[in-house]
Amino acid sequence: MIVLVRWSIKPDQIEVFTNWWRKAMPRDTSGLMGEFLSFPIPSHEISEYETDDLQPKSSRHVQIVNVGIWKDEATFRSVIRPDDGRDLMDFETRLPVRTVMSSRELHSGNWYPGLSQLTPSD
Repeated sequence: MIVLVRWSIKPDQIEVFTNWWRKAMPRDTSGLMGEFLSFPIPSHEISEYETDDLQPKSSRHVQIVNVGIWKDEATFRSVIRPDDGRDLMDFETRLPVRTVMSSRELHSGNWYPGLSQLTPSD
């Protein structure tokens, strides 16, 4: 299962957020393959592709995406709580937005040999 978490971070708080993220490991990582804190490459730097750099027209916040790969939905739900009702942290302009996806098919390359052992979930 793949979970995209889109964070809206104040531009002057990116370093604070990144330091917080490094320490904010899930309490149980037994069903977590990994999380990747990902910063969009500005579209003008990679213009040969049709890209969406996720950045809003205003400079109120910066979009940063955490890509998490979990064993399955039950494992994810047992570890990660919804953000409902919590206050914003100082570096946020809004609560994170999650997109939860199920893998259906897999192309495996040679860069990460262990990936070929994974099976997509329904």
